Amino acid sequence: MSIKKDEHQTNLSNWNNVVLSDHIAYRYEILAIIGKGSFGHVVKCLDHKTGEKVAVKIIRNKKRFHSQALVEVGILNSLRQKDQDNTYNVVHMKEYFCFRNHFCISFELLGLNLYELIKKNNFQGFTLGLIRRFTHCILRCLQLLYTEKIIHCDLKPENILMSQSSAGQISFKVIDFGSSCYEHQRDSNGAPKSITNTRGKIRNPNSKDLSIVLKTQHGSFLDFLKKCLVWKPSLRMIPEEAIRHPWMEEPWPPRLKQKPKTATKPSETTFYTLEKKKENAHKNAQIEKEDDVAWQQSSTEVKSDPPEKLPASHPKLSPVALSEEINKEENRNSAKQDTPAKEGESPMEKVAKKEHRPGKTLRKNASILPPIKYKQ
Repeated sequence: MSIKKDEHQTNLSNWNNVVLSDHIAYRYEILAIIGKGSFGHVVKCLDHKTGEKVAVKIIRNKKRFHSQALVEVGILNSLRQKDQDNTYNVVHMKEYFCFRNHFCISFELLGLNLYELIKKNNFQGFTLGLIRRFTHCILRCLQLLYTEKIIHCDLKPENILMSQSSAGQISFKVIDFGSSCYEHQRDSNGAPKSITNTRGKIRNPNSKDLSIVLKTQHGSFLDFLKKCLVWKPSLRMIPEEAIRHPWMEEPWPPRLKQKPKTATKPSETTFYTLEKKKENAHKNAQIEKEDDVAWQQSSTEVKSDPPEKLPASHPKLSPVALSEEINKEENRNSAKQDTPAKEGESPMEKVAKKEHRPGKTLRKNASILPPIKYKQ
């Protein structure tokens, strides 16, 4: 803990700020600053003895703050004994000690306060169901305070913090009993104070209609608030009556479960669009198939040379000589087909061999047969 002090002062009375990663009582390592006030600071610490994170309230080194801290510790100790099962939503004190003339109190570490929660919601307010959950947590605390005759004296959204149990259940706890006292210690006569606003106008209690201020016509909720705001304590609703109020006993709204996503039934327009897409896809597939066939045909197509024209003055041969000549020509053709392809093979012969497969007969095509030559 870092201390700001004058050159001629050696005490800690001018303590003003806290340095992170410093240690308190050689045990609590400061991790962050949670809150500040006229009383001092509240810091988030790591307890190196237990290994858990706690909140440490460091009270200023002033006599009046020290005296009030002793009253606060007495009230916290009494509440801890009465709430051993942790059901009354009261912050639990762990230890208290003095370090360098500063009174320190360690608490359980809680979460966000109600004001910050409202701020994160852009001050839009909450639903009545969620407000009733907050109210139930606060009323449980007030039940214990009413039984023990303790007055909190500073109950506000900043002093209502979120708490999560080991089972994962979220609730709210009341903190900051620094201004608290017992009923026999109060010094007020109970008369309302005259308070002026920023314009100097006196604000009188019960001068506005709640339904207009809160912008709601919920009958049981408005009745609950009116009974809580009765000025005379003898006529005001006590915590036990508040928990049994009709608004608090209304059935809790069911928690909305996320519905599984189901396929929506297509309309006529959607169905028409789907059918059109299928038809277009089929047409595109047919066009692509025809293009592939045309491309294969164009790649395998080879133009054949025109057959040699017979000379005009072809001599007439005898039938015997003509048959012998034809047989010789056929024998030469068959010998050419049986021999392997050479480098000098014509394109026609390569195509014919490529199309010839075992188990299939070669289709006769005049365009790929070699021309017949006649001897003169």
